[in-house]
Amino acid sequence: MSKLTKFFKHPVMFFEDAAKNKKMKEGKPKIFVVGFSTWKTYLRMYFSEYDLIFLPKDIKKSQFNSQYRKKILSLKESCQVFIWGFKAPEYILEFLREEKVSTKFVEDGFVRSVQLGATKAPPMSLCLDSKTPYFDATRPSDLEDLLNNFDFTSKAELLDQAKEGIKLLLETGVSKYNNSQSVNIEKIYGPKTKKRILVLGQVEDDASIQYGCEKKLTNNDMVRLAVKENPDAQVIYKPHPDVMNGHRPYQSDPSDVEDVSLVLTKDIPLANSFETVDHVYTITSLGGFEALLRGIKVTTLGCPFYSGWGLTDDRQSNTRRKRTLKLEEIFAVSYLIYPSYYGIEDGRVLEFKDVVRLLAKPVKQLVDKKQASKKEVSDVVPKKPSLKNSKKVEVPAWYNPISHEFTESGLIKKPIFLYMPWIPEHGNTLISKIKNDEAYDIVPFDLVRGSEPGEYRRDILRFALNNPILYRKMVAKKLIPLKGKVSAFIFTFDWSPVMRIIVSVCKELDIRTILIPHESVFADRNKYYWCPKTHAMLPSVDLILGWGQLQKDIFIERGYPEDRFIKVGAPKFDAYKNYLPMLSREQYCQLFGLDPNRKIALFASQPLDSQFDVNKARDSQRKAVEDLFEICIKHNHQLLVRLPPSKDNILGEDLVEKLTRSEDAAIDDADCYFVNAEETIHHVDIVTSVNSTMLFEAVLAKTPSFSIKYVDFDQIWKKVGIPFATDIKSIEDQVVSIDNGSYLIPEKGFNWASDMFGVGEFDGLAASRITNQLSKLASKETVVKPIASPFAKILSNQRIDIMAIPSNLKVWSGVQKHVLEMLNARLKINSSAGLESANELSSTEAYFQWGIGNNEGKSSQRMLARALGKPIIILEDGFIRSLDIGLSGEPALSIIIDDLTSYYDATKPSRLEKLLNSNIVLNQEELHRAKSAIQQIVNARVSKYNHAPDIPLNIGKPGNYKILLLDQRFGDQSVESGLASEQSFDKMLKDAIIKHPKADIIIKQHPDAIKGGKSSYFSDEKLAFSQHVDNIFCVNYDINPYALFDIVDEVYVGTSGMGFEALLAGKKVTCYGVPFYSGWGITEDKTTVSRRDNSRSLEEIFYFSYLYLSKYYDPVSQSVCELEDLVNYIANMKGK
Repeated sequence: MSKLTKFFKHPVMFFEDAAKNKKMKEGKPKIFVVGFSTWKTYLRMYFSEYDLIFLPKDIKKSQFNSQYRKKILSLKESCQVFIWGFKAPEYILEFLREEKVSTKFVEDGFVRSVQLGATKAPPMSLCLDSKTPYFDATRPSDLEDLLNNFDFTSKAELLDQAKEGIKLLLETGVSKYNNSQSVNIEKIYGPKTKKRILVLGQVEDDASIQYGCEKKLTNNDMVRLAVKENPDAQVIYKPHPDVMNGHRPYQSDPSDVEDVSLVLTKDIPLANSFETVDHVYTITSLGGFEALLRGIKVTTLGCPFYSGWGLTDDRQSNTRRKRTLKLEEIFAVSYLIYPSYYGIEDGRVLEFKDVVRLLAKPVKQLVDKKQASKKEVSDVVPKKPSLKNSKKVEVPAWYNPISHEFTESGLIKKPIFLYMPWIPEHGNTLISKIKNDEAYDIVPFDLVRGSEPGEYRRDILRFALNNPILYRKMVAKKLIPLKGKVSAFIFTFDWSPVMRIIVSVCKELDIRTILIPHESVFADRNKYYWCPKTHAMLPSVDLILGWGQLQKDIFIERGYPEDRFIKVGAPKFDAYKNYLPMLSREQYCQLFGLDPNRKIALFASQPLDSQFDVNKARDSQRKAVEDLFEICIKHNHQLLVRLPPSKDNILGEDLVEKLTRSEDAAIDDADCYFVNAEETIHHVDIVTSVNSTMLFEAVLAKTPSFSIKYVDFDQIWKKVGIPFATDIKSIEDQVVSIDNGSYLIPEKGFNWASDMFGVGEFDGLAASRITNQLSKLASKETVVKPIASPFAKILSNQRIDIMAIPSNLKVWSGVQKHVLEMLNARLKINSSAGLESANELSSTEAYFQWGIGNNEGKSSQRMLARALGKPIIILEDGFIRSLDIGLSGEPALSIIIDDLTSYYDATKPSRLEKLLNSNIVLNQEELHRAKSAIQQIVNARVSKYNHAPDIPLNIGKPGNYKILLLDQRFGDQSVESGLASEQSFDKMLKDAIIKHPKADIIIKQHPDAIKGGKSSYFSDEKLAFSQHVDNIFCVNYDINPYALFDIVDEVYVGTSGMGFEALLAGKKVTCYGVPFYSGWGITEDKTTVSRRDNSRSLEEIFYFSYLYLSKYYDPVSQSVCELEDLVNYIANMKGK
C-alpha cells in the first residue's frame, strides 16, 4: 500500500506509522518494562540502544488496557517486553502470549555484585529468558533447553573456557554476592572431628522456591532432614544473606534448630563457608552449584537449574531433563552462554572473566582488611539473634556518578546552561522552546543513569526529601567538575528539596541559578510555589525569568528582590499566536476513535497534589468527570480526558474502565500524548478542568472553556471571565450556553490576564525574550551576581523564608518571642534534633544559634548545618535588651547578629571585629546618626537592662577620685571568650586598691547575681573584707548604670558591655579582658590581641555594633523598629 493510498483510506494507520517512523528515526526501538522496582534504572544504561518505558509496578488492568495495550500492539514488530521474574499480572502475560509479543523474563545473573540485591546495588549480570525465569522448574526455560540440546562439539574451545572460568571463581572466591568479610573458618566451625554438613538457607517466600520446589519446605525442615540423614555429622546452618542482613524477614526461626545444629548469624563469604564441608543440602540455592564446583556432594530438595543432569542427589525429579552432563558443560551454558554481563559505571557489555576480576578486587580488600585488623568475631547464633537493619543509607541505583563528557575542555564549543530534566510535558517542553543553537547549548544534568528521571521522579523526590545529606553529596560530585564551565543552571521550579538542594550546591560552587517557572496558576495563593513537606515558598535562585505581574507580585510579597525578577511572558502561550493545526478535524478524531461530526468536550485533568487535600480533590475531580460524561451523553457530545503530564492515575480503575469501553469517550495519557495541547484545544469544542492553565489556553485559541469547581478554592480564571460549574446542573447549563453561542470572555478580563500572565499582551515572543536573556548571559553581556546570603539579607532587611534554631517552644515563646520579626523571617523550625530532622530542614535558608556556648541542641544543629553545607548565624541579646533582666523571662527587644562568631568572642575574628578592622569609612550621615543616637541614649539614661531605679547616689567622700569596678556573672561565656578570667577580676581589684589607695573604689555587682540567678566574680564571699576597708564600697542592689557613671571618674571592666555604656557617658575605661570595644584606641587595655590593628572612634564602634549589626523590636507597634524608636519606648516605660 502506498503512503498516499494509506493516507486516504486508513488515515489512522497513516499517522500512527508517521509517529512511529518519527520515533524510529529519532533512534530507539522500545522496551516496555513490567514488574521492576523503580530503583532498577540501570536497565536504561545496559540497554541504551532502546527507549525503556516502565509500567507502574502496581498497574491495574484498566490502566494497562487504556494506556499501554494499543502502544505495544502498534510497536509489536519492533518492541520487546521485559518482566522481572514473575512480577507481571496474569492479564498482561495472557495478552503477550496471545499477541506473540517478544518477551523476556529477567533475573539477576549468577555472578551479581559486591553488595546484596536488597541494598539496591545494580547487578553486573542479567539472565534474559524468552520462555520463563530460569528457576521455574514447572516448564522448560531457555536455560533448560540449552542444557538439553546444546552441541558442545560445535564449539570446542567453550569447555576450555569453562574450566578456566571455574578455576578463576575458585581462586578469587567470587560468588553471586561478595559483600562479606573473609573469616578464619576453624574459629567458627571449630576443629573438624567428624563429617561436616552445610545447610544453605534461602528466602523462604522467594519465587525460586515457589516455582522450583513441589513440596512446601522451610529452612528448618531442611536442617532437620540433614540431621536425620547424618546423625553422626556436624550440621551447620547458614541463613540467606538477605535474611541475615535484615533485608528480608525469617519465615522459620533459626533458634528453633539451635539444639541440633550450629547456626551462623553473621554473614560470611560463601566460598569461606564451603571450607572443610563434605556435603551440602539446599532446596534450590545457587550455592549448591558453587559447592559442586568445589567437588562437594550436593543434595537438592527442589529442582534448581543444575539438578537432574546426573551431578546431584535429587529429591525432586524432572522428566524433561534426559541428558547427563559434566560439570564444565553446565558451567559453560549457565555462566558463559546464557547470561549477559555489564559494567555498572557505563553499561558496556563485558565478558564473564572481566566481571569476576572486577568483583575480586573488593573481595580481596575484605580479606586484607580482616587480616589487618586481626579481629575474629564468633558467628554462632546467640539465644535470640539480632536482626536490626543498618541505618546506613546507600547511594540509589538510579544515580549516575559519571561526569559529563563536555567537562573535557576540548568538547566545549559554546556556552552551556544546565537544566534538570523532570516532567517531559512541563519543564522539558519549556526547555525545548528556549534553545538557541547559535548562542548556547542547554544540556540536561544527568543525575540519573541512562536518561531522564521519567517514572523515577517520585523515587528521586522521596530520596531527596528523606536523605538530603547524601543527595547533596551526590549532586556536588556531579557539579564539581562543571564549576567554571557552565553559564548557569536553569530550573523550572525550586521549591522542592530535589531542586532546592541543587540550587544550594550551585551557590556553594559559585554557579549561577535561573528560575523559569513552568506554571503560574494556583488554587490557593498561599500554597502557590510552596513545598508541603519543608514549607519552602520563596525562590532561592539568582534570577527569575517569570510570566507576568501576578507571579512577580507573589514572589516580591514573599521577599524576593524585585530587581532580580524579569517579566518575559509564558512560552507555553506562544504557540496560540496564529496557530496552524497539524491535522484535520477528521484526522484528529480518528486518532481517538471519536466522531468528527459530534462535539467534543475536553477535560484536562490535574494531579491536585500540592494545593489541595489530595484525596478529597481527586475524588471530586473523578465525580466531575463522571458528571461531565453524563451531560455529554445527554447532549450527544463526546468526552476526551487528557491525563496529567505527571502520569498520575487520577481517574481510578473503574472510571478508566468505563471511559475506555465507551464509544463516546477517549483518554489521552502522558506516556505518549497523541498530539500537543495546542492541537487538542484547537480541535475540541469545549475545554473543562478543575483549574488547569488549559482553561486559559482555550481562551487564547478562542475555544469556549469553563471550570468545574467541586471543591472550594480561589478560582483564578474567574477574573478572566471564565465561568465555573459547581454541580451537574451547572455543568449542563454551561454546555447549553456554549452550544447556544452565548459564551463570551470580556475584554476587561482578557486585559487583566495579559498583565498578570504576560507582558501586557500575548505576542508569541515569550520564548524569544528568554533566549535573548540567556544569550546575553552566555556572552557575558549581562552578569548576574549571586543572590544575597541569609546574613546579608538580614543586614539589608530582606526576607528570610525559613529559619532554624535549636530552641524549644517555651524559650521561643518566651525570651525569643520577637526574634522571628527582628530577623524578618517567615517561618521558624526547631532544629535541636539535628541530623534526625534533616528531611524537615533541608530547605531551611538560615540556621541560627543563640550564643557560642555549647549544648546538645546546638551541637546537633551544627552537625546538620555542616552536613547540608549551611552556615550558622550567631544571635545574642542586643545592647538595649529589655526593661527587666534576661532571667525574668522578658522577651528580648533587640539582638545583635554575627555570621562568624559572637560579637564578644576575642578568640577569633567576629564580623564586628572584621568591620572595625576594615578600611570602611562611614559617611557623614552615618556618623551623625551615631552621634545623635548616643546622645539620645545618654540623655534618656537607657541601658541594656532598664528595671533598676535611677536615683542620685552619695557614695564615698565628696571630691574623692572614684573608680567603678564592674562585676560579671561567674562563668559567663563573654568572660571566657573575651580572654578574661577569675584572675582578671582579682587583678582588677588589686590594681584599684594598690594604684589608687586614696580613691573611692565602688564595686557594682552583676544584676543576675543580685537577683539570685548565678554567682558572680565579685561575690559576697570575695568582698567580705571590704567591710573593714574605708574606701571600698559594694553596690549590691539594682541601680541605673548612669547613676553610677554620674559619680565616678573611671571604670574598670573585664569584658562587660556596661564598659561601653561608660564610654558613651564620657568615662575613661580600662579593660582587663578583650571586649568588642577594646583594642581600637578608645580604652586602656590590659589584654590585647594583635589582630586589632586599626583605630576607631566611639561613634564608629557604636555604628557598627548598635546600628549595623543589631535589630530592634517595638512592643507597642508590635513590629521591627529602629534603635531610636526602642530608646523612646524604654524611656517612656521607665517613667511609668
